[in-house]
Amino acid sequence: MAVILRIEINDWLSAKDPCILNCIQLLENELKNGGIGQRLIIDALRSQIAVHLLRQYAKVSLTSDANSNFSPAQRQRIIDLVESCLGENLSLEDMAASIGFSQFHFSRQFKAEFGLAPYAYVLRKRISKAQEMLRKGNAPLKVVALDCGFADQSHFSRTFRKMTGATPAEFRRMA
Repeated sequence: MAVILRIEINDWLSAKDPCILNCIQLLENELKNGGIGQRLIIDALRSQIAVHLLRQYAKVSLTSDANSNFSPAQRQRIIDLVESCLGENLSLEDMAASIGFSQFHFSRQFKAEFGLAPYAYVLRKRISKAQEMLRKGNAPLKVVALDCGFADQSHFSRTFRKMTGATPAEFRRMA
C-alpha cells in the first residue's frame, strides 16, 4: 500500500471540465430534490469530484509502506519502553505516543517490524521475564505474576501454560 507523500495542485484560472460540471449539476439537483439516500449520494459526488481533481489537475507523489519502517532510534525507544513497563499496564496509546505515531499507523508498522501485534509482543516479553524469574529464584508465583504485569496469578498461569506448554510451577521444577 502506498502513502501520499506530497500533493501539488496545478493553478488553473479557468477550465471547462465536463466531468466536474456534470457532478455539480447532479449535486445541485440532489440538494434541491433530496430523497432517500441523499446523504450517501452527496458524499459519493464529493468524493468523485475530489478524486477527479487529483487525477486531472494535481501531481501526487507516493511512497511505499515498505520503506517506512521504524528508524533504529524509534525501534530502540519502543523496546526500552516495553522492557521498562512490563510490570505496568502499557497501552497501545502509550507505545504509539512514545515515537509520535497514531495508534493505527503504529500498530501496522509494529507488526511489519516485529512480526507480532504490539500486545502479543508485550505478552511474549512478560512470559520471558517470568521464565527468567522462575529459573533464578523462589519468588512466590503471585509475586512473579504481578512483577510481570499480569492481573493475578490465575491469569498468569493460564497465559504461561498457553504460551509455553507448562504451568509456572512445572516450569520451575524443570528449570
